Amino acid sequence: MPPYLTVLSSYIIDSRVSNGAIVKIDAGKVDDVFGAPLTAEMFYTEVEAGGTLRTFQILAEPPDGAPYLNDGRMEFNVVQGGGGVKRYTKPDDPGAPFSASVIQTEETNGQYSAALKLGETPGKNTVVATGKVTALVPKIVDGELIMEPKEMSDPTVFEVWGLKITVPEYQTITVNDEGYLAADVTFQYTIEPTAYPYQPVNLSLEIFEVSSTGAETSMGFVQADDQRKLILSTGTAQFSRENTYYAQVVFNRGLDGEVRSDKVFLIRSALIPDYDRDGKIDYADRKRAVEGDTFYFWINDDDDVFAEGSDIPGGVMSDHGDMMVDGVRDLIDFFPVYLDIKDLLNIFDPGVYGYMLHSEDESVNFVLTDMEPDRARYYLTGNDISLEPALTLGTAFTRPVNPEGTLLNFISGDFLEKIKNDGKGIILIEGNKKSTKPLELAVYDESFVKVFSMKLN
Repeated sequence: MPPYLTVLSSYIIDSRVSNGAIVKIDAGKVDDVFGAPLTAEMFYTEVEAGGTLRTFQILAEPPDGAPYLNDGRMEFNVVQGGGGVKRYTKPDDPGAPFSASVIQTEETNGQYSAALKLGETPGKNTVVATGKVTALVPKIVDGELIMEPKEMSDPTVFEVWGLKITVPEYQTITVNDEGYLAADVTFQYTIEPTAYPYQPVNLSLEIFEVSSTGAETSMGFVQADDQRKLILSTGTAQFSRENTYYAQVVFNRGLDGEVRSDKVFLIRSALIPDYDRDGKIDYADRKRAVEGDTFYFWINDDDDVFAEGSDIPGGVMSDHGDMMVDGVRDLIDFFPVYLDIKDLLNIFDPGVYGYMLHSEDESVNFVLTDMEPDRARYYLTGNDISLEPALTLGTAFTRPVNPEGTLLNFISGDFLEKIKNDGKGIILIEGNKKSTKPLELAVYDESFVKVFSMKLN
């Protein structure tokens, strides 16, 4: 029987088992180098008299007893997906370019390998590896056995999926006073292409903590459930107010085919009023703000003058119109709101990003303060040893919040720094008209593109 050539493709195999089956790693991140080489093996096979099958690997140096084996060549061609291949070396040569085709002649134990860079578009990348070899084939001529050179070739196919994991830029979370999640958080993500048949066992969510010094550590990961949902449950992690956090969706975590999403910043920020009017803004208020509860307060339309006034609403001279606080008596017509944006300031540097308050119908004015959330009543009562900050705030100027936005960086960069470093962040707000429009805080980049927004109803 004439000899023939066989080319087999080899995949890197995951050692983990899913539902009793070994998982094949056949996917990587789009527009990135696949973590494992594409490896093909060439075998020369012949059947001797009597039906005995002999198989030989194609080696550069023929072994004893198989003089008819010569050096092989493996040509890798990208036929689908738009990626590229190049000769595989270990360590890889970063200077070698990727192209649609490459010929590999260097091998180990009959194996020929190429590096694959996946295409930019999510989908299947197909590479055909064609092995070619010149073999000395036994042939009988005039009753004599001679060895005649013969060109042989055989292809094999690699299919590697290029995956793209899309996630939102940030995920808001609510934590209690001890720093633990107050409610389960389900992380949103998509994996493209949707045709890729991945299993939940391959998918996880990894949480990272970044200290104030910039040191980054992994806090651990959670596995996707049977419905492929990634849920960070209450009690699974404790979040420090001093540090920042982000999550990443990870496919094939720790393996050659690992694919990671962009960072999803975990943001505990919110605009929080004193819903229960107990003089401190705490977890109970935060929870209501995150859930979107509406805060109700009266319009500052009476006429206070220093420590005097009628406090009768609807007067001709309304306090909200003179753009100042009309004495300590007028402070009762203001309410505190905590700009809990330390996380935002750590992620979006106020030296680069703009922080703006918006009111669609320009229904409120505000005053910056130096108060802390657990002392939110001090603007009415003073502190433990004096009437400050009530006396100072009683003569402060107010600023309108307009639809175009009021830039906090411009008013006071020091105010934002105190939120970031000292736990401050209380503003006092007065209403100047009836409104159901929310108060919005938005963050803008240098091109004035809104990158984050949150609202208080």
